[in-house]
Amino acid sequence: MRMMNFLYLCTAMAKDNHLVTGQFVRIEQTPAKSSLRFWGFFIDLLMEIAYIYAVFFVTDTLNINMDASSVLLFVVLPVLIYQPVCEVVSGGQTLGKFLLNTRVVRVDGSSPSVGDFLLRWLLFSVDILFFGAVAAFSMLVTARRQRLGDLAAGTMVIRLNTYDKIRVSLDEFRFVKEDYHPSYEEARNLTVEQADRIARTLADRSTSRRHRIETLARQMYHELLLSGEIVDNEVFLATLLSDYRYYDLNSV
Repeated sequence: MRMMNFLYLCTAMAKDNHLVTGQFVRIEQTPAKSSLRFWGFFIDLLMEIAYIYAVFFVTDTLNINMDASSVLLFVVLPVLIYQPVCEVVSGGQTLGKFLLNTRVVRVDGSSPSVGDFLLRWLLFSVDILFFGAVAAFSMLVTARRQRLGDLAAGTMVIRLNTYDKIRVSLDEFRFVKEDYHPSYEEARNLTVEQADRIARTLADRSTSRRHRIETLARQMYHELLLSGEIVDNEVFLATLLSDYRYYDLNSV
């Protein structure tokens, strides 16, 4: 049984570009375009320049003389640590990333640790060599558009507006768990075509998705001669599909 489950997961992963973890969690991630990352960096750079200007404007207005140690403490240091501090506090975003709906995450979809943020920040000095050519080349040749700091830390920058802030589905592979208990025995009677239609309807992201799910849920309810009330159409279809796959895997 474990071998069959493993083969099924391998087949499922081969059909798409999504990541499936060892706990059967499916994660969809869309790498941010290089142009978005550039404009995010540019916004952050403008913020840092504005901060430096504000500090010197205030000190000049108040006739405050800043020595070298003061400049290092109140100007250089805040600018240097701006990126990692913002990303640690906000969970992967600077102001530029926030405005452009991007975020730093680990390649497995989880949140980076403080060490991950610090490592990618430390290698930023390498990425900006030759006016950012090192980072640009690295993002060009990697599938996840990772700069060297990302590769070292195991992180990537993603677009939030394309998959609802890392959409994680726990339902699609829950049927392979050993303690899984089907809710609808009638799912045995589903055909391959019907199961495929349910899967495609659940995966639909068009504006008519809700209507399609409601229509299909009513159809499946009547065709399988089910009794009782459907509380949530989407949960009903997802459960029905999981039950079908469970019975299909255990039919041998």
